[in-house]
Amino acid sequence: MANLTYQEFSDAINTQAMKDPTFRRELLANPTATLEKYSGQHPGTKVYVHENSASETHFVLAPAVVDGELSDDDLEKVAGGIGDKGSHNQKKFPRPKWATFG
Repeated sequence: MANLTYQEFSDAINTQAMKDPTFRRELLANPTATLEKYSGQHPGTKVYVHENSASETHFVLAPAVVDGELSDDDLEKVAGGIGDKGSHNQKKFPRPKWATFG
């Protein structure tokens, strides 16, 4: 079973959280352990989950550029018009048991 891109993983988590209130509560309380429980694998990094509300909006920033310069790989991504430039977008995530797409 193939791993998921960051966007696919994020979409799967959001979809499951909308369908399953228990999963949503567990995810908000302890995201890393919840993703490990439901995917069967540790996500490989510490995970933070924030819930938007009518009075709060959360944004995810790409990692800061080291020494003020983009790497050659990052420059190619920018020139190529690929979406999010953050390194998290390159990471592959374990497919959760409940991810039924792709």
